[in-house]
Parts: sequence; C-alpha cells; structure tokens
Amino acid sequence: MFGNKPLRIALQIAALLALAVFVGTVVFSKGVRPERQRDLWNGRDGFVAISYGGIGHSLDRRDIVTKERLKAQLEALSAAGYVTVTTADVVAFLDHGRPLPEKALYLMFEGGRKDSVLFAQPILAGLGAVATVFVPTDRLSGWNRFFLHPGELKDVSKSPYWDVGTMGQDALTLLPRPDGTQAYYLAALKTNPDGTAESLDEFRARMRADDEAAIKAVSDATGKAPEVYIFTPANTLDQSMAPELRDVVQQEIARSFAAAFTREGECFNSRDADAHDLTRLQVDPSWSAGRLLEEIDSRLPKTSPDSFPRLDEPRLWNTVIGGMQAGDGAVELTSASTGQAFVRLRGTETMENAAFAATVTPSAECAELVYLRYKNVDSYLRLLVSPNQVQIQEKSGGKLNYLLQIPLLLDPGQSVGLAGRVTGNRLVLAVGGKPVSAYPIPLSASTDRGVFALGLLAREAGAKGSFTKLVVRPEPPLWKDVHDVGRLDLDAPESLSAVILPADHLLPGKGPEYDAMLAAAARGMATYARLARDATPERLAAFLGGFDTPFAPAVAHLLRGFVLPYAKDADPAAVEALIKAVRSRGYTAVLEVPSESLPHFAAEKAVLSPDWIMIGRPEDKGGAELAGIENRYDKTRMLFLAPDNPDAACSVYVSARR
Repeated sequence: MFGNKPLRIALQIAALLALAVFVGTVVFSKGVRPERQRDLWNGRDGFVAISYGGIGHSLDRRDIVTKERLKAQLEALSAAGYVTVTTADVVAFLDHGRPLPEKALYLMFEGGRKDSVLFAQPILAGLGAVATVFVPTDRLSGWNRFFLHPGELKDVSKSPYWDVGTMGQDALTLLPRPDGTQAYYLAALKTNPDGTAESLDEFRARMRADDEAAIKAVSDATGKAPEVYIFTPANTLDQSMAPELRDVVQQEIARSFAAAFTREGECFNSRDADAHDLTRLQVDPSWSAGRLLEEIDSRLPKTSPDSFPRLDEPRLWNTVIGGMQAGDGAVELTSASTGQAFVRLRGTETMENAAFAATVTPSAECAELVYLRYKNVDSYLRLLVSPNQVQIQEKSGGKLNYLLQIPLLLDPGQSVGLAGRVTGNRLVLAVGGKPVSAYPIPLSASTDRGVFALGLLAREAGAKGSFTKLVVRPEPPLWKDVHDVGRLDLDAPESLSAVILPADHLLPGKGPEYDAMLAAAARGMATYARLARDATPERLAAFLGGFDTPFAPAVAHLLRGFVLPYAKDADPAAVEALIKAVRSRGYTAVLEVPSESLPHFAAEKAVLSPDWIMIGRPEDKGGAELAGIENRYDKTRMLFLAPDNPDAACSVYVSARR
C-alpha cells in the first residue's frame, strides 16, 4: 500500500501539470475575437442578459450548472438565433444608439470562479461566442484555489472570448446590524463603534473607496479598467432601499462604470434602459436548454394585442418586493416589512400604447396601485385606489404630480372596476364604468412607455390586496394618412393612434380638416400636419407663428408633430435642417419615404435624425433595401404601408412589430 504512494504523488503532479498546460494553452489562449458583422446589425429594441454562477462537471452539485448543460444551453441559444455581444457593444448601444444583432445576448459569469472560465472556454470557442466574467476583487489575492488570481485574470483578459467586469472589492461582505440581522456591505449604513450610524457622506466615501479598490485591482491585473459592474444585492435599488441611500449608490455607480447590473429576474434590457440599472436572468442549475429558452421568451417584450390572454399565471409576474400568488382569475399581493408590494408584468418593458382593465378591492389599511407605465422609482404613471378616492399620479423627473382625483365611497370589502387606454401622451380612464373626464388626460412626454405593474401601499407587513378581471392589451402604432377627410371614420378602430392631415388646411380654423384634428385630439389620438415637398425651416416658422389668426395657437398646441416628405432628389442636409427645426420647437419629426424614393434613401450614406420613418411600401416588399436602412435607423420607429388597405379615405401605416 505504502509502496504505491510515490506513484500516486507522481500521477497527481502529472495531472496538475496537464491541467496547467490545458489552462495555459486552451483556456487562456490568445487569439482573435470571433468575427462580428457589425455593419449588418439592425437590432435596436434591446438585448438579453443571462448569468451563471459556477460551472462544474459533477451531477451531484445542485448549486452550479454542469458543463454539459451549459453546452446544451448555449448551443440551443445559438440555434435560436442569439448572437453574443461584448461589453463595448452594450455600452455603444446604450450610450450612442449603435445597433446590436436582432437577438443580442450578453453572457455573464458571476463570482470570478476559475471553473467557470475553465469549462466555458471550449464551449465559447466552439460556438464563436464571447462572455464577461465578473470578479469580486477581494478574492483575487485570497487563498481559495477556486477563484481566479491576478496572473490568471491577466491571461483571461487577453483571451479573445472574455471581457472582465467586477462585483466590487468588499461588496459581498456582510455587515452586522443593530437588530441582529446582516446587510451587504453597500446596501446599508454601517454602525460605528460608538453605536451610531455612519452619515451619508461617510457611506459615499466608503462606496467610492470600494469602487476604486475594485477598479485598481482589475487594472493592475489586466492593464485595463473594468467598464461593467454588478451591484449586490440585486433588486434593492428599485423599491426597498431608502431613497437617500439609493441616490448615493446610483451616483457612485454612474461615476465609476460605463454600465452596471443592479437587478435580477428579468433578462431584457430595452434601448431606453438606464445603463447603470440593467437586469439579468440568473440561470437555475436545474433548467434544461428548452426550459431556458422558455424562460427567456416569457420575459421578452410582447407587442401583439393577444399577448396576454390571461394574467393569473405566476410565471408572468416578476416579484420585486413582498409576496405574490396568482390563480383562479386573481393576482394577490402581500406587503413586505416596509408595507409595500410590487410586481411587474413580464414582456411589457417597451409597451407604449395599451388598453387595460382591473377590479380592485382597497381597504382602509391598504391602498392598491396599478402602474400603467413604470420605468423606475422616479418615473411612472399609476392609479392609487383607496376606499374614498382614485388618484391619477404621474412621477416625472423625481417629482410626483397628482393629475386627477376621483371621489369614491366604498364599503369595506367592496370592489371597483378600472378600465381605460394609454395612447401616446394621453390617458382615457373609466372608474366604475363611468368616464372620469370628457377628454383624454394629458401626460408628460417622459412617461411615454414602461412596464405594467401592480403594487400595495400599506401601514404594515402582511397586508393583502387582490386584483381581478385583469386585462392588458398592447396596441402597436396604427396611423392614418388622410386623403379624404369627409370619409374619415375616427371611431373605428379604437386602437388608432395617429392621424395625418394637410398642414395648409389647418390654420384657417375651420373646415373638415380642422374639425378632424379636434375630433382626433378629443379621442386621445396624435395629430400630425403634412408639410409640402418644398418645406423649409423658414416656412415652418411662418406656419407656426406667422399667420394672423386666432386659431393658430390652438393648432400649434394640438399638433404632435410634422410629416416631412423625402423626395427622390432630396438634399440630405436640407432634410436634416428641417428635421432639427421641427424638433427644436418641441414637435415630433416624421420622415415620409414614398415607394419611389426608397432606393435613394437606402443608398444615402448620411444618417438623418427623425423620430419616426414612414415607408410607402409594405414591409414584406422592402427587400434588400431595408437591410441598410434598419442598420442605420430604429426599426421600432418605422411604419410601413399596410399591404391591404380597406379604407379609401386614407393610407394606413402599421408598425413592423404587428
């Protein structure tokens, strides 16, 4: 038995040497990044982010994903059309609007574990994929062999398949709290030796020192400062952290990093996402490849009117704070220790126009909240329902505004129905079946889109609120370019979001075009004025202010924007000057590209800056010309001539996403 010991030692040394050679030559190999055809990318909706903890080879471990399962998942994602992107790609998309692949995937490995790099590298190489490893830098110099050390991190950073991010220096450390609980290092004020809590300035200095230490550690190891950061714990900045503390955290993150992931549970980050408040989906080790695809798909934006046939399914909701149960036609929330509950409806991140309905049962102890558009704690549109009133609240720029209060007189346990529609910057609402206003309620331009969500505002933990008869129906853009105002029917369909009228016929303040503009505005539809082909910034100024008529101010106030024709021989510089003139006056600029002008527009190298583009050809007949246009412009802001136009009074333009 003892005679075999030298042999065993020799075999162990040989195995370690073989592992070292493997790590040095395969995992940390230098090379060229997988080729990316960025000039063909046209994705502008957003990107998916998923993350893994550790990767291993043992089926007995239930806390990490096996290398076989990782391979199957990444192969399935590739087969489904997902293309991995780098940190630089994500930053360029969020900061500069540069396009991503149509199905962009940001692949993350958290914890700085050596096994993640070791087992993932061959899979990435085989698929031509890239990923980012996130390192808690206090572990770089630790004794634990499971984590990357500085020399290894340097080799990883030189690999063509890896970017390096950080999770902070001591951010994973737990601090004791006076009540006997613990909090993550950057999630609460620290208790001083004398029992007092540190000040906000002291907390800011502590967080800044942690960020700087992490940046220095990565820079010393790799020669490059990390651009991306993960804040721990996830989801605390959204609702549960004290506002004054959250402000400091957000400011310091933005000061130190180009991008940061602060949330978990969702996977889609839209083009409007805050680069320092991104979200990722942490992959459960038990998920099969098919299950992962299903989980991602359930979280992607939904734009079809029938996207949500029923809303009492738990998988549709992301619980941010408090408890949630769904089933039997109801969604029931339970407040957390803060008295709050908050859940998001997955797939509504980019929703703009939607019809909605809900029946709520508020109590004296608990108000119920219906968020029609939620971006973050400083930007939302919501209905707050208590037994004695419904408040329409809009928060913009951090300031809470009360748009309207509707009195109620509910008995204990009595319910009330809410129903309405949000279209553009207008809200139509009925409470108990009765409209609250004869005209649509105007909204701020800053709350133009957002997640549908539910919440509670209670006095204590354990309060319950129920939401039944829930309806959310996304309504993609549907515009009508009017030819014959006398035959225009503005009552059908209800989902009509905009009408376009000839500009020259609006200013006199009378006639069918002017009446149509008033009728459209009264229904919450956006109204646009079509300028003539020879329009210039000077003529635009004359249109807006040069006419001596009492109706001119009314026209200017009701108009959402202007449609600018793009002729075959258009001068791009002149068109851009007109676009800027429209936008400088607070209006939306819509560029109309007729069918005959499409080849010229597609071949034009200059990139213009319209808010919308109307293309006078059905999307399925755009052909190769659309590829270049979609690379330069936002496809979600393109409208196409409907292939079947049943309305002779106008041309119908629809979104590419219908």
